[in-house]
Amino acid sequence: MNLKKSVGALETRRLVYSKFLLSQAKKYLENNVVESYFNISVILFANAVEVLVKTLAYCVQGKDRFNDNISEILKSMKSLPDFPFSEFDKIVKARNAIYHGATLHTFSTCKDIEEITERSFKLCLKSYLNLEYDELSLTDLIKDDKIRLPLREAEKYLSDRNFLEAVISSCHGFAMLEHRINQRGRHQVGDFHPDFLWNTEISWIKEQRKFVNIGSSPELVALSNHVEEQVNKKIIGLARRVDFLLMLGSAYENYKHFESIHPKYLIFLDGTFECIREDAVKRNYQKDQADFIFNFVLSTVLDIEPRLKPLQLRSLSGDVYRTIE
Repeated sequence: MNLKKSVGALETRRLVYSKFLLSQAKKYLENNVVESYFNISVILFANAVEVLVKTLAYCVQGKDRFNDNISEILKSMKSLPDFPFSEFDKIVKARNAIYHGATLHTFSTCKDIEEITERSFKLCLKSYLNLEYDELSLTDLIKDDKIRLPLREAEKYLSDRNFLEAVISSCHGFAMLEHRINQRGRHQVGDFHPDFLWNTEISWIKEQRKFVNIGSSPELVALSNHVEEQVNKKIIGLARRVDFLLMLGSAYENYKHFESIHPKYLIFLDGTFECIREDAVKRNYQKDQADFIFNFVLSTVLDIEPRLKPLQLRSLSGDVYRTIE
């Protein structure tokens, strides 16, 4: 199809964002019990359609209509051959029913909307923009190069059905996210953070009065200091681990499954990643496991990365003396 505006970097970003909204809407329908999620999914489906249609209108008609009403844009696009006007109109009206009529959609209705949205989305990309749905990579939404590049490689490996390398690259991306959170945790929870070490001392100086018959044995003092040091490390390590688990939030259950099936890998202090390839080969990963690992890592990164805003520590005068990335 002849387009008045070719699909450039800006249009691609808009289409990727539209696909992201679609994926987020589908996540709300993974639970068919929480009714409050149903309407949220409809709103996100309609928002995904709106971004898609406005981007398509810009490419086909040659002018930016992002400030125009979506209903007017849909009517202007009806002349396109096989344009799914009725499908898109139904989705937008379902969102309007929530806004203006306080309608509570059922789970089955939302699943129908999901199927219509995804099918029409793919049709528009293929028929009018000559793009495949899988060409729009959500990894483009990731800002951290150390995380994005391994996940982009994993996506290519999946398309080539190289499941072993897809799993390893996905774990590499997750390891970089984990390393970044751990580095923040080291600043937020120091090695001798008083809130976690208060009243936990195992000190020979405090305890020796109970063992007056033993005396101040250098060996016992050394043992006491060693035990105290190890206990402190355990407490601080646990605090940092809890900080990481809190960042996962609702993804915790999927994380436990990911933890049980991913290959063994190491993260060094300098951020170097090393996968135990022999262990990965033995697990003989198939498409289902590779897809799960990649999708879990991608969705977790997209959820957590926007929350990793730089933390500025200021003095009483307001001067920034440390920034935690």
